[in-house]
Amino acid sequence: VAGGLADFAARGVLAPTLPKYVEDELGGSELAVGVAAGAFGLSAALLRPLVGTLGDRWGRRVLAVGGSVVVAVSVFGTIVATSVPAVSGLRLLTGVGEAAAFIGFAAACQDLAPDGRRAEAASYFSVATYGGLALGPILGEVLVASSWAAVWIAGGLLGLLGAVLAVPAPG
Repeated sequence: VAGGLADFAARGVLAPTLPKYVEDELGGSELAVGVAAGAFGLSAALLRPLVGTLGDRWGRRVLAVGGSVVVAVSVFGTIVATSVPAVSGLRLLTGVGEAAAFIGFAAACQDLAPDGRRAEAASYFSVATYGGLALGPILGEVLVASSWAAVWIAGGLLGLLGAVLAVPAPG
């Protein structure tokens, strides 16, 4: 649950900041903002069915750790992204990581729960999901006051923290 919280916070820091970055720093149009902000959802949605199968084959830990690392790399990459296509490409990569991490963390929570407490485990995972998506934007807004790089570094570090916390997840 803690790993999922960190992983979702990594994406949450981008929710309020990425649109501003695309528009203000990269000169992107409203359409460009929408494409860059939403690109991760496209790749995540398309890959989730495949990722679920891989999680059954390779284990939850691989998905949670690997997905969080991919999220971290994609967010760190924004530091050097100087165009809308570059940011959009990184966001597609974020979606790849999100697809893996979400399924890995969710399935691990279910695996660790006793038979009679699986719904309770799902509720704790939802706290991680929505907690990260609630805290991340606040952190992003606080950090953007100092620099864009601070936002990308914090998001990347949160993704790495999610990966580290996922290491004990069921294999």
